[in-house]
Amino acid sequence: MKERLLTHRTPPNGTPMWKYVMMTMLMIFISTADLLAQAPTYGAIECVCLENATQPGNGQFHETIIISAPAGQSWTIVSADGFYDLASQRVVGVDPPAEPTVYPTGTVVPETSAGQYRISGFRVENTLYSIVFSNGTNEFLYNSTTKLCNYPDGRILGDMGQCAEDDINGVTYSVDIQNNRIISINWNLASGGTIVSGQGTNAITVDWDGTEGLHQITVDGEAMTYDGQNSGFCDFDDQSEAYVSTSESPNLACNNNVNLSINGSCTLTVTPDMFLEDMEQISESYEVEITDMEMDTLLQGEVIGMEYIGKQLQVSVIHECSGNSCWGFITIEDKSIPALDCGDDITIECNESISPEDVGFPVPATATVTAINDQNNSYNVTGYDGCSDVTLVYSQTIQSNLCEGDFGSTIIRNWLVTDISGNSSTCQQTIFVMRGSLNDIVFPESYDDVLGSNPSLDPCMDFPRLDDGNPDPDFTGRPMGSFCMNVDIQYTDINIPKCGDNSFKVRR
Repeated sequence: MKERLLTHRTPPNGTPMWKYVMMTMLMIFISTADLLAQAPTYGAIECVCLENATQPGNGQFHETIIISAPAGQSWTIVSADGFYDLASQRVVGVDPPAEPTVYPTGTVVPETSAGQYRISGFRVENTLYSIVFSNGTNEFLYNSTTKLCNYPDGRILGDMGQCAEDDINGVTYSVDIQNNRIISINWNLASGGTIVSGQGTNAITVDWDGTEGLHQITVDGEAMTYDGQNSGFCDFDDQSEAYVSTSESPNLACNNNVNLSINGSCTLTVTPDMFLEDMEQISESYEVEITDMEMDTLLQGEVIGMEYIGKQLQVSVIHECSGNSCWGFITIEDKSIPALDCGDDITIECNESISPEDVGFPVPATATVTAINDQNNSYNVTGYDGCSDVTLVYSQTIQSNLCEGDFGSTIIRNWLVTDISGNSSTCQQTIFVMRGSLNDIVFPESYDDVLGSNPSLDPCMDFPRLDDGNPDPDFTGRPMGSFCMNVDIQYTDINIPKCGDNSFKVRR
């Protein structure tokens, strides 16, 4: 501030020095406030693989956010959406896995060097995140870039059931990773065959040289999660088995009749091993054909839907290289239903509704629940079971806790869900009802010119009366508030005559 004053030794236009000094100080103060309000600049180190995916789509990535702002400020997190505390990242092999938790409000962003504030966290695969930061004076919103971090799909693709006579031009195997994202990749054949071309790329050509039998293919490498990434790459690896078969047919024996149950998504994929006894080669060496005999129709593909529940279908298993086949029948059944989830125990105030519409149903929020009008405690649910609508019903018992404990009563609610095939699932929901108190009751005000907030009633006025002539409580008021299971309200009237006129006093 001294330097600022020294550069203006003479006040302009005859301004008094004291006033000029105060104006200059005010200018500096405003300049500092503007500096604090100025939006910071950000840098980020994104999509660093944590190598902790347990299934496709749930991997996690390390993220570092760098805030550039004036030194000496106090930066904290106000809120975070999709940006999680590193302490809650998944550790492979640890059971149960950690549940991601966002950074809480007030988390300090440390100043790691002058004017550089850094914080690290993680995000889940294929998601974006946003954070609201504060420097103690203003709040600033930071959104992650449009990069969506994804683990590379290193699964080996290709024909794993290969006929020896079709091996003349070689067989192609690949991974679904763009070549420009591959940092390194290595293919290997454990036995038999030769990699003719493609080593070091996402696809190879293999010459099996007609060698019949089971051959193992492996691949491993490192790849970017987005174009242009320069660090934090993801590892990938996979192994698969290919069977090279001659035209000589293996032994084929199909089961005559098999009952198969559709899954929770109401689909069933028919595979050769469901029918073949002592299957000699891998599934990819065979084809499956399914015929709806009732409609005399050959089904497209090997996936059966809900429309075939209860039907008998013919299945043929064909050895690809020899063309030999066997056949049998399947009957499609529905023996599954999603499990109900009653969740944790629920606590409500004694004046709150205990209706399931208010307390909650034991089905996902995405399901649609509709009351069945002519059936008590019964509901129709759509969007819950993959095969059909289901019926959801409950029964309950109410246990009074009398005068002990914090709860006036406990409701035990038993839920049952049933689908059209008769499959069912149950769960039990516990609802604790807080005890009511006289402190929750608001009594009506008196009608008294002296002590009450309402004026005295004119005895000759036409107002609602009881049979004994006293004012009706519906007119003068009743106690209001939480009328819970342990509260009972009664009243008695004491009439006190007043001298000289028709007036009287009622003490209720």
